[in-house]
Amino acid sequence: MVGGTLPESACALPGLTRLTDAAGDTSEALGLVGTPATPGTDLLSFQLAQPYVADGITKLVFAINTDAGQSPQPPGSAWYVALKIPDPPPATTFHYRAVHMAWNGASPVFESYTPSPNNSGGVDGRFVDTAQPIIPADASSSYAPPYNKVLIVVKASDLGLNPGDTIAGFVSGVSQTTDPAGVGVAATTLIDQMPNTLAFASSYTVTHNNICAPLPAGIVSRKVHGAAGPFDINLPTSGNAGIECRTGGANNAYTLIYTFGTNLKFAGTAAVTGGNATAGLPALGPNLNQVTVNLTNVTNAQHLVVNLTGAQDNAGATLSSMSARLDVLLSDTTNNGAVNSSDISQTQAESGHEVTAANFREDVTANGAINSSDISAVQAQSGTALPPAPAQTTAPASGAPAKKQPKRTRPRAGGSF
Repeated sequence: MVGGTLPESACALPGLTRLTDAAGDTSEALGLVGTPATPGTDLLSFQLAQPYVADGITKLVFAINTDAGQSPQPPGSAWYVALKIPDPPPATTFHYRAVHMAWNGASPVFESYTPSPNNSGGVDGRFVDTAQPIIPADASSSYAPPYNKVLIVVKASDLGLNPGDTIAGFVSGVSQTTDPAGVGVAATTLIDQMPNTLAFASSYTVTHNNICAPLPAGIVSRKVHGAAGPFDINLPTSGNAGIECRTGGANNAYTLIYTFGTNLKFAGTAAVTGGNATAGLPALGPNLNQVTVNLTNVTNAQHLVVNLTGAQDNAGATLSSMSARLDVLLSDTTNNGAVNSSDISQTQAESGHEVTAANFREDVTANGAINSSDISAVQAQSGTALPPAPAQTTAPASGAPAKKQPKRTRPRAGGSF
């Protein structure tokens, strides 16, 4: 990062900046809005977050940032964000949803709603379709001193969104209506908007709640198993390496997540120091103390080592390197370094079951379902095994001799691996 600017993450408030707007560009609307505009109506930016929640219910946090405001705001005023959402394929059309903080009394209400078209037939979010459900937002929504941030927290499902869905654009505005009892229904003008063109801009893909779950310092191999969500295989930095049994798709692709004990501002450099793979450019995230390294061209039945060096904390201090030791053996569901009848039997026993933390290894195709395709994949790999482990798969500490790795004797265990 440059100039001390810290990274943003959807996992941590206030989230990712999706829209920005110049200061001091509010508008006068004759009969509705005077000059100067009411404090708190000058839009500056909009940020979106999706932090981890313990109850597992995916929530989106909309943060509308303004100049310092006041409370109460004028009756009939509203601060909103409208969303442009693609219809399910093969359709190429869109539908719209929105969230707002609206004032029709001494305190605001926070809601999600379906916006209706303006007079020209376009949708910009200021008008509310009262024929559709208007849903109260989460109770954690807020507008607090110095009244320069509107926080609107909603369930993704209230917006018709599920993990994997994409929001194709955003528009935000501050509006004033002539009918305070029905905010966004009568004649309604905009005091400020972003973008100024009211053209939907930026995007966001809703993720699974567990993507942002906190992890202890260490390294995991992560795959998203379709609608079942992400599951991690732990990669110990000493002792027996973690075994990745899931297929990598057409590009033999895998994802490593390195978790540090402090937040980061620079991701460092990744290098394959053992085995065969191509390491992509490290990226900060998903959490602020994590680095993601995407791998491609990962071959089967190998001991792979990927070193991450040069990561920096928020103060600019370079942190100790971390070495991911990933043993790759497709279809080794029993986690013992060989694929045989026991892996076939175990996968058959889980066929038709929901994918969970206890059985995700049997979903070797990582598509969110354990079925005949997984059984076939395991049968196809029967007879394969890991080669003998190298004498040293991690660099020894300075001045310390290399140690031989012990023979692998890890049994199959439930939960995470």
